[in-house]
Amino acid sequence: ATDFLSKPVDESELVLRLRNTLAFQQYHTRMTNFDALTGLPNQPLFHRGIDEMVTRRAIVGGVVALFSVHVPECQQLRESMDQASADRLVKAVARRLQRFAISVHTGSALATSNERAPRVARLGHAQFGLLIEGLRDAEAVELAAQRVIALLSEPVDLGLHEVGPKPWIGISVAPADGDNAEILRKGADLAATQASQRATVQYEFASPELNAQSLEKLTLGLQLRKAAGRGELRLHYQPKVNMRHNRVYGMEALL
Repeated sequence: ATDFLSKPVDESELVLRLRNTLAFQQYHTRMTNFDALTGLPNQPLFHRGIDEMVTRRAIVGGVVALFSVHVPECQQLRESMDQASADRLVKAVARRLQRFAISVHTGSALATSNERAPRVARLGHAQFGLLIEGLRDAEAVELAAQRVIALLSEPVDLGLHEVGPKPWIGISVAPADGDNAEILRKGADLAATQASQRATVQYEFASPELNAQSLEKLTLGLQLRKAAGRGELRLHYQPKVNMRHNRVYGMEALL
């Protein structure tokens, strides 16, 4: 290090140059691995986190779910209004996803496992990644997706305007949909694209089997709500009889 300093070497100048060099190295590392606007990990670091979680799945248990979260309003604001408004929305979405990731793992054994693996990342102008481990089954993954959509759909105050995001999510699950970051990411991105093209649901599974189950449940829910609105449901009470005492002891409500 002293080769670049005038002689005799000033110790304070050496310390200053070393400190500046380390600071620049740290800044360069952060810019390489993190998004400058939100401070979230970027794609390369997030992919390493996916591979790490998939490897640890046998220890943690359950499944690893990768959510490809798209918030089109981030891009729309950038194109139709101004960059500052788009940046505020991006930051708001990032904070909400981070809070959700913390709430999912706080108080569980997962809170202390795999702490260094990134759970939330910014992958594009309007795209984010969310990684959840230890979910029991497909229903738990679906419930998590519904919670994320509800959280992100809350209005965001941008000053003169208020925006209610309408996100869509593509979901891939390890090990069913793949065992490495590249395969899982491609599946989730493709599922997100499919979700954006459907007006009935805001999330889509990469797995055809899980998609079929999700669509069946969604269709049934829509049909029941329409039937209720049209007055097509009728309530009946069926008596429950104690045969030993030949006495009615309760009712079943049937719709």
